[in-house]
Amino acid sequence: MDVSEPTRLGEHELSDGRRLACAEWGPADGVAVLLCPGVATSRRLGFGTDVVDALGVRLISVDRPGLGASDPAPGRTLRNWADDVDEFAAGSGIDDLSVVGYSAGGPFAMTCAAAGVADRAAIVAGADEFTALEQPLPADLRNMVDAVAADPAAAEESFTEFGDPDRLWSLITAFSPETDLAVYWEPRFERAFRQAMADGFTQGPAGYARDTALP
Repeated sequence: MDVSEPTRLGEHELSDGRRLACAEWGPADGVAVLLCPGVATSRRLGFGTDVVDALGVRLISVDRPGLGASDPAPGRTLRNWADDVDEFAAGSGIDDLSVVGYSAGGPFAMTCAAAGVADRAAIVAGADEFTALEQPLPADLRNMVDAVAADPAAAEESFTEFGDPDRLWSLITAFSPETDLAVYWEPRFERAFRQAMADGFTQGPAGYARDTALP
């Protein structure tokens, strides 16, 4: 598997003065595909970066507000993310955008598609959108979903207290099947993934907490 460093790093200033930090792989004039990363991870971890040049894909990953190097946006919602992406795409000269959501990035990708910001969307391992699942959830996940629904502010505060890259890594690996662990524990991938998660917490846990309790 390829976990190469981004080809290009940059920032885009939004109309309200906030900065969104981005990373890119592949040709700058390629077909634009936006990656919405998983839980608390930064823009620096892409996917398929060994084939984007051959496919003519411009893979773009953007730190969500408050994560990595993107400025925070207190009180933000999922729809606000679609608005940010719309403005980012327009300012980056992108008029035909596809979006991929990985894991906890799934709801952010779906929001972009629902808002018409992205023309095509794909979700990879999107089980983090627990409220969309029809089958009964394990008790601990059901309790978490119910807590967010009952008191979003209190839930966000509890996620802030919990938020830590080492704790999240332990949680991810504790509940992952063997097929996923074979990837997570591959030395190069583990190093890149954990670095991306550490980057995600550069500004502290507030961005992760807001992501997890977003309305």
